[in-house]
Amino acid sequence: MNEKRIIFCSNLGLPITGLTPTFIYLNDGTSDIASPAITERDSGFYEYDLDVPVGKVYTGLLDCGATITNDGERYIPLAIKHGDTLFNKNYNPNTTTVYISDSDTLVVFCALSLDGVLQTDTTEVSVEFYDSLDVLQFTVTSDVPSADGTFKMTKVTPGFSAGDVYRAKATFTLNGEAIETVETFITLS
Repeated sequence: MNEKRIIFCSNLGLPITGLTPTFIYLNDGTSDIASPAITERDSGFYEYDLDVPVGKVYTGLLDCGATITNDGERYIPLAIKHGDTLFNKNYNPNTTTVYISDSDTLVVFCALSLDGVLQTDTTEVSVEFYDSLDVLQFTVTSDVPSADGTFKMTKVTPGFSAGDVYRAKATFTLNGEAIETVETFITLS
């Protein structure tokens, strides 16, 4: 059975739809393998099916397409592991994006990916944003995931500026119990 994998494509931090991402290469550790088809979900999320045997790590490089002007977002390096291994929880920072839709509104897209597999059973996410002095500035929370497990939240507060850097701490919950907490640094765009 193939495992569903998720990627996120953005340009300057904004989710991009309508792309046709492709693998530049995909390797099973000994040779190149056929690249799976990639289909669009929504809000910049794309998916593909790939079964990785237990104990194997597939590596690849994904090209989101020429529409993406920032090479750091256009090309996504991947290390893909079997989804059942509890010791290999890899959070893909590309599954969280934050952008400013206007000077007073921050938009947060968030999803939990473990071993490259989108977790569709999470029921709530809470994201805390800390400034450069590590002081909590605000929190956004959603208990309304879309059918594919992604969350979209907004925060309306005056004064957001492109270039602001925050440490974002996301806690994903399943039926009231925290199942995973991940942290990443995010630059607003």
